[in-house]
Amino acid sequence: MKNNILSIFDIIDEKYIEEAAKVKNRQRKNIISVCSAVAACAVLAIGVGAYLRTPPPIEFPLSEFSQNVKISIYEDEVPRYSSFSDTEYLSPEQIFSRTESAFKATVLEIQNIKMDFDGMILLRAVATVRVDESYLGTAKKGDIVKLLLPCPIIDGYWIEDTEVLSQTKVGNIGIFLLKDYGKDDYYRTNGCELLLSDVADYGFYDGHRFAFLESENGLIFDSVHEKIKNAQTIDDAEEYVIKMLR
Repeated sequence: MKNNILSIFDIIDEKYIEEAAKVKNRQRKNIISVCSAVAACAVLAIGVGAYLRTPPPIEFPLSEFSQNVKISIYEDEVPRYSSFSDTEYLSPEQIFSRTESAFKATVLEIQNIKMDFDGMILLRAVATVRVDESYLGTAKKGDIVKLLLPCPIIDGYWIEDTEVLSQTKVGNIGIFLLKDYGKDDYYRTNGCELLLSDVADYGFYDGHRFAFLESENGLIFDSVHEKIKNAQTIDDAEEYVIKMLR
């Protein structure tokens, strides 16, 4: 039988063997080309997917009065700086004497922002709130206004001098003691200047003494307000705020 098989191969014309080899080589090249194309498509799909997952930052529109500043909305970035904090000692009376506007409000939205002062980066947040009760200033019940928080809002991060406001969450009810942002209120650094009213309607002198927040864990406020050290609810804080403003 072995000799018969060898005899059969002996009578096959060599040109047919060569043609068969060429066909096999072409098939191998086609398979390699197809695999290369599939791999290229996969790389392209991964690249497109990565781009879709990391869209370009949304720029904050600024007026002509802000110079050399770029502000964009970001998510989940680790903070590198603290706040616009004023860490000097202030008594409760001094805190309320500095307050230009005061109201109780519900937090509707929070956006973390990155402020780029020609390479110097500050991370903050803008809270959109609905005014529920107004105690001082021009804000009226039902107004929707923006507050510039002196820190970004990121779960798990604690930033010095922002112990109260860093715990702000959407849905919180808070009482806020604020500075009004007008045409003369600028933040200047690194040869740049930002008109603060381009970003928000109001701001804070620091992130812990000028707010009272109602949270799942009770009322959050700074210990400097020791007259209400046992306060449990936002109503307790409201009574205190009204008395102090008077």
